[in-house]
Amino acid sequence: MFQMMSLRLSPPFFVNHPGVEMERTADMCAGCETEADIIKKLGQPDESEVSTIPTGSSWGMQGSLRYKIAAGELVQQWLYYGIKNDLCVWFAKVSDTWQVTLVLPLPKGFARVPVRKDFVPKNS
Repeated sequence: MFQMMSLRLSPPFFVNHPGVEMERTADMCAGCETEADIIKKLGQPDESEVSTIPTGSSWGMQGSLRYKIAAGELVQQWLYYGIKNDLCVWFAKVSDTWQVTLVLPLPKGFARVPVRKDFVPKNS
């Protein structure tokens, strides 16, 4: 005969499917230090990108960043689609490990691909 099994899931449990919007908050990332920590809390990101802080930019030196990122250094950005807001997680490379440096809610769609209409690519 068939045996019924129950699966007990402890919160937070997310099945992240690309394009499926669910509300995630910065508070859910409290205590997260690494990519693995974020994935455990939020699942895989809907979008991810590794880029370099532009020469002359002071974005990576702002006081709200846990780890400072100098111009010319790498930064990783993960974007999670939300219902009201999207959630953006930035990582700094610290001793060859991506460490969470900033978690920030953004207006829904602001940072999503396709890029904003006012964005001008560097190579055009």
